[in-house]
Amino acid sequence: MMTACRLPSLPARRPTSHTLLAGLLAALTLVAFSAPVLASEDAADPLADNDASHSATPAFSGMGQEIVRLDSGVLVQGDKVHTPDGYTSGFRLTAGMAPQQETGWDLGAELRYRQSDDVPMSSSDSQHVQDVTSLGGSLVAGFRVGHFGVYGKTGMAQWVSDPVTGRNTFDSTSGSTRVQGLGARWMTRSWIGQVEFEEVNDPELEHLNMITASFHLPF
Repeated sequence: MMTACRLPSLPARRPTSHTLLAGLLAALTLVAFSAPVLASEDAADPLADNDASHSATPAFSGMGQEIVRLDSGVLVQGDKVHTPDGYTSGFRLTAGMAPQQETGWDLGAELRYRQSDDVPMSSSDSQHVQDVTSLGGSLVAGFRVGHFGVYGKTGMAQWVSDPVTGRNTFDSTSGSTRVQGLGARWMTRSWIGQVEFEEVNDPELEHLNMITASFHLPF
């Protein structure tokens, strides 16, 4: 289950990518050392997070539902997205390939769909509520070292905005913008932890700027 937090608009200087990545790594490392996982298990089974076919799992693959794993090593996953504020729902599909080695580079792609209803917006002269639909894709690259992996993504998103209230109720707008993100994952036989920051460079999609943290402990 994923928990997403919408980031408020901050007038102060925005953090750099290095600062965000450092924060992500620190948070996930803290979770890692607090988990009840024996070091002997890790040493005996460094790739225990893989399935029965012993195929490696890309660094950017987390709690998504596994749709298909091809003989070529390509893993396709999908998961639903819901934000706590209730504005946004949608889904995400990822496809990635990882080398069989314990350490290595992973490559993949991501497809995102978001439907946001009754999002409050404000401008210099008015405030209004609007519905926003966006569809985007990104290239994703990650690096794994044992159970731990970091990854980054960059891509584009196309959006359409339909005002619900305000003076321009019947005027729809659309556009495209850049999307980027950073993430880290710790994946063992006993649990999976993942944190991710995603940013959309457009005021119309500011509500989609999110930090996502998830922890999965199978029974």
